[in-house]
Amino acid sequence: MISKKYQSEAYEETRDSYRSSVVYQGSREEIEEFRNGIEIGSANSENGILRSVKYTPGPICELELVYERSCDGGGVEGPPEVFGKKSASVNASLISLPLESAKNYRACWNHYLLGKIKEKAALPSWHKTRSDTVLSAEEAAKYQWAKELTAADGWMPLAKPTKPGVETIDKAVYTLTESIKCRNLTQGMKLLSGKLNKITESVAGGLSADGNWKCDSGDLSWNGKYWVARLSYTMSGDKKGWDKDLYE
Repeated sequence: MISKKYQSEAYEETRDSYRSSVVYQGSREEIEEFRNGIEIGSANSENGILRSVKYTPGPICELELVYERSCDGGGVEGPPEVFGKKSASVNASLISLPLESAKNYRACWNHYLLGKIKEKAALPSWHKTRSDTVLSAEEAAKYQWAKELTAADGWMPLAKPTKPGVETIDKAVYTLTESIKCRNLTQGMKLLSGKLNKITESVAGGLSADGNWKCDSGDLSWNGKYWVARLSYTMSGDKKGWDKDLYE
């Protein structure tokens, strides 16, 4: 029996339109029968206009339907009949990185500073300015950094962490997906192979980044009228950009 794939529904909103997609699962015969009953370009009041259909074979076959409607609720006109025409969307998300990767990281944020009792160590002037836990031999004879405060013979705490319990920071990640209408399968495959895992300074007809972009994934699908290549680019994390010694 054909059914919606669990958590497969996705939604995307741009300045002018609203796009939704859903994936159905079933046997090959069920999916084919279901596919024959729908038409690209058809519309319904709930989802808008059906823009593309993507079939994925396997032990459990899948059919992805992508709908589009304008932000005011009406259907969106189809893309211009020009091969090579591009459209794009940008996704922003957050990832967690170690606190130590923060631009202005200080060791005192998440470390205790211990002093040696017999040395009668006092809190040093550099306590709040060190960007790592490396100590010179002379300093290590009197001090040590510690993540946890445990009983240690001969050592006493001089300062607590200034940001106790904080071990990660959130980093913004920007991904741009570019859709390109292709004349045929060969053109689409050439486009994918020429972009994947390569660096580009700008995408989507001139959109630049604070650094550069690298193409990290792509796919090619037939929507019933033409081939559409989708390329996903990830923006570099800083102005230095992706390392050109490692990527083309």
